[in-house]
Parts: sequence; C-alpha cells; structure tokens
Amino acid sequence: MNEPRITVLNKGVWNESKQIEYSMGDGINEPLEGISIMKAQKYNKKKIAYVTCIDDELEDIDVTYIKMDIEGAELNAIMGTKNTIIKNKPKLAVCVYHKTSDFWKIPAYIKTLNEDYSLYLRHHCNFNSWGTVLYAK
Repeated sequence: MNEPRITVLNKGVWNESKQIEYSMGDGINEPLEGISIMKAQKYNKKKIAYVTCIDDELEDIDVTYIKMDIEGAELNAIMGTKNTIIKNKPKLAVCVYHKTSDFWKIPAYIKTLNEDYSLYLRHHCNFNSWGTVLYAK
C-alpha cells in the first residue's frame, strides 16, 4: 500500500492490549470459516491473536471515521475506543448483528460517551440479520 495517511497494524482491536485465543471451528461440526473467541473454548484448534485498543494506537491522531465489522468483538473494541470517541466524535459504522445484545448494548454505550450522537440503524441484507449496521454521526 502506498498511502502515507494509512498505517496497517497486524493486530486486532479490543478493549485492552493483550493476547487472546480464538478458533476457526473444528471443520466437521462447524465450518472453518469465521473466527470466534467463543469457539476457542469449544475446539482444540486454538490460535493466538494480538489485540490492542484504538485509544492506545491512535492517541495523538484526530480520527474522523471508524468502521467495525469484527465478528462479535465490536462492543469490546468500542470500549477500547472510548477516549477517541470522546475527543474526536468520529462518524461510526458498527455492525450489530453478531450478538443479539449488541442491538441495544452498543448504541447505549456510544450514547454514554457522547449523547450528541444521532444514531441510525440500517439493515443491508434482505434475508437475515446479517448486515445490520449502527451509524452514529
């Protein structure tokens, strides 16, 4: 990539910097597609990922837009973006369909950080809940 404004980090986002275990399923009872922290507890095919919080990585950067589709880690990642959201009030596009509770937990948490956000929920898929995104501006 030849874009000076973009820095790629080989890490996932979370609410703290640490290592986490994840799995891709067992390939028999559950397809290998998609990763999951919950699957790591169920299957022995565990892998290690390094995660960090956005606040630590972007502390001195004015952030204007954040998009998250991170397979159920959105709430933890938003929690690790607390200071960035308070300081910069970036526009947000956050998937909320991975966990049922994300439909209310993520908007409620965002509003605690900045009650001036206007929140919009948009569904981008015709046949299931996949693609439901919370927009905040």
